[in-house]
Amino acid sequence: IYFIGDPTGTVTIVGQGTPGNTITPIEIYDSGYIHIDGMTISNGYSKSGIYAHASLLPEQVGLEFSRLKIYNIDGDGGNDNLSGVHISSFSNSSVHHSLIYDVYNRQAPDNPNNTGIVFFKGHGNSANYNVIYTTYPGGAGIGLKYKHASPDGSFTFKGNYISNFKLGGIQWANPNGQIDHNYITYSARCFSNRPAGGESFFN
Repeated sequence: IYFIGDPTGTVTIVGQGTPGNTITPIEIYDSGYIHIDGMTISNGYSKSGIYAHASLLPEQVGLEFSRLKIYNIDGDGGNDNLSGVHISSFSNSSVHHSLIYDVYNRQAPDNPNNTGIVFFKGHGNSANYNVIYTTYPGGAGIGLKYKHASPDGSFTFKGNYISNFKLGGIQWANPNGQIDHNYITYSARCFSNRPAGGESFFN
């Protein structure tokens, strides 16, 4: 299923959530082979600009998010996850050529679960050629993150520009990843807990 913004105009989804009443603009639940391209998501309270999760089936595959602009999304404080794109328990899925900025809990900018793009579990996923940043003084959260390793855990982070994240530009828990030609500025270190069963490689 292919959702594409009208190339002659701008398709914008404006968030409608309020404090204590988060509303996710786009939510994908237990459905694979979906491509969303060329859209803008902005403002409001949410847990993500796009939230994709699978729980009923052992694995879902085939998401692609491209040429998106996701920005200025707030969320409830605490340790809630708040991301521009959140992909949970999907494999062989990608986020690429997108712009994501100022997505973080305004009441908790140091929350490590504030992320531009986050993957939970899965393998064969990628985030390539994205621009991810915050304008919050001193940075907020983490730019690009792979959380909760899968058994093989393969992934690719390539060609991303990541800027102004207090807790790190890139963080990962999975082995067998390729982190290649990313440009990180004004952010804390990149780091990994290096789980058993494989290494991740830098270039």
